[in-house]
Amino acid sequence: MENTKVYGIGIYKKGKFSSKDKSYKTWKNILQRCYDSKLHLKYPTYKGCKICDEWVYFQSFAQWHFEHYATGLQIDKDILGNGKIYSPETCCFVPNKINNLFQKNEKRQNGFPIGVTKVGKRFRARFNIDTKHKKHIGYFGSFEAAFSAVRQEKINYSKKIMSELNISSPIQSAILNKL
Repeated sequence: MENTKVYGIGIYKKGKFSSKDKSYKTWKNILQRCYDSKLHLKYPTYKGCKICDEWVYFQSFAQWHFEHYATGLQIDKDILGNGKIYSPETCCFVPNKINNLFQKNEKRQNGFPIGVTKVGKRFRARFNIDTKHKKHIGYFGSFEAAFSAVRQEKINYSKKIMSELNISSPIQSAILNKL
């Protein structure tokens, strides 16, 4: 695997970190999200995503990963960034419960804010608790009311999760600002 190109852009070169490290799987998944056109058909929210020049090199990404990762956390590009760039400035590691609050599903949104879907003449409000479970909030007469309810529930939920976990203050503030 010496000097191997991954998804046509990533450069894997032997060094301190290897392809057996967890950081390699994370790096490879980032490259797939950014540069795999087949994945973009299934998950269009990843279209237009990029990895920064520094992280094109696996060893650079792996060093950052080593310094910031804690067991059980996931990489997130939405909380600190604009949701399109993977870089040291725009990424952080967060628990799945927090990461799911920012997941989009453009196929289901139909132009409404995240967590709001139209059902008949009403608007359903809910959000992802994890990849398999959603918290149902209720039905509302307008999408604005539904979105406001989703936003408030996400804030309350994230505050509860952050109080249970050791999440740094700057990331806590960024999470609350994004919500």
